[in-house]
Amino acid sequence: MYIGHSFPLSDILDALSTMNSLEFLEIRNVEVHQDDDIQHLRRTKLPGLRELQLGVDAITCVALLDHLKTPPTCALTYNAPNLLTTAEVAEDVFTPLVSMLVKFARRYFKSHPPTNVVVHRAHGMLCFSDMNHRVTSGFLALFRRSDQLDFLMDAVKTFFSQFSLPRFPKTTRLWLELSAETPSHLWRPFLERFPSAQVMLMSIRDIGYFKAVVEILLQTAVLLSLKIIKLRPGEQFDPIHPKAHELEVIAIFEVMRMLSGRPVQVMRVNQ
Repeated sequence: MYIGHSFPLSDILDALSTMNSLEFLEIRNVEVHQDDDIQHLRRTKLPGLRELQLGVDAITCVALLDHLKTPPTCALTYNAPNLLTTAEVAEDVFTPLVSMLVKFARRYFKSHPPTNVVVHRAHGMLCFSDMNHRVTSGFLALFRRSDQLDFLMDAVKTFFSQFSLPRFPKTTRLWLELSAETPSHLWRPFLERFPSAQVMLMSIRDIGYFKAVVEILLQTAVLLSLKIIKLRPGEQFDPIHPKAHELEVIAIFEVMRMLSGRPVQVMRVNQ
């Protein structure tokens, strides 16, 4: 079922309450209406729902997830179509949004422990997902700013601290794309949640955060099951003719891993 008009949430929830057999629900371009009393909205059960897709603003997303009761096996995709405004990335709005999505994710991951996790942190974008090319649905939370500005560090901190709450004991493959603007102390606790990760794919746009990962792996008890790091070239990384300092970092890692007893192989890949 697709809902793409800005009806009052009360009307939407009332209509959904009659659809116990609904399996797929997509809601886009819906906003909290001036007639909506969020505190007194109907809590609606959708016991048969398998997949929920939300393309709504932050406040509407929180209201919907708070009033829709879905089974633990229900997949969720959150991707705001109009991008996040400056007001929506303010702490008092962004924190409840991320907290609500993480709450949903923790419940979902108990029934579907992810084997693949993707974290993408770029300028003006934050993304967490357990999807891969073999899976068409799962959990996806994608936040993008509409003003070409980057997220404030408080918002980045909220993102990593909240997504550091779940534990991922069965995740064997981790894909990181973290910009150099992200201090390593924000995502070090996140790496601690992956005790079984054996392969880490990193998109290298800046060698700086690969250096940070090297330091974390060598100095901290994280990713203890890691066997392979695959470096995926980005805009500033040439896998065929890497720069001298890029080779130097990889060489240092190779030496240090042998001294520390960490049998991790570093590979450069084209994709």
